[in-house]
Amino acid sequence: MMEKAGHENPPSEQPGSQQQQQQQQQQQQSPPSYTQQPLNVGQPQVYQQHGGYVQQGYGATSGQGVVLVQPQPTALYVPIVHQPSDYMVPSIFACLCCFWPTGIAAIYFSMETRTAIANGDMTKANRYSEYTRNLMIGSVVLGLVWIIITIAVVATNAARAVCYYGHC
Repeated sequence: MMEKAGHENPPSEQPGSQQQQQQQQQQQQSPPSYTQQPLNVGQPQVYQQHGGYVQQGYGATSGQGVVLVQPQPTALYVPIVHQPSDYMVPSIFACLCCFWPTGIAAIYFSMETRTAIANGDMTKANRYSEYTRNLMIGSVVLGLVWIIITIAVVATNAARAVCYYGHC
């Protein structure tokens, strides 16, 4: 069969080496873009593999395309973290009105609780919050016991003083 002059083979019938040369020329004409890409949240990014490395910026027109998707958090997987109380106001009250040595310790651990919450360490925050609560309660109990003992001693001494001077 004879071919007409000036008629070329269609691209699908070109020899394999000429197709490869054209593809290489197209790749060389459009260099890879290294500028900052806009972030498309929730949309997959397509990377094309060429000869063992991954090249960004080309569509998956030929070869194998690799789709990377960032997993999106859902409301079902977000844990609800209870923020522990720092008991600062009751600790100050216990220090000033009840028993000051344990009140000072309660204030110290209350500040440690706030620091742990600020750092996001909820395990330490819960532990320090329990220490603060226990020291505050201990301070109130010791303060009440101290006040009761003081009232009893003063009342007893007042009764003795009255009897001592012959007014019994």
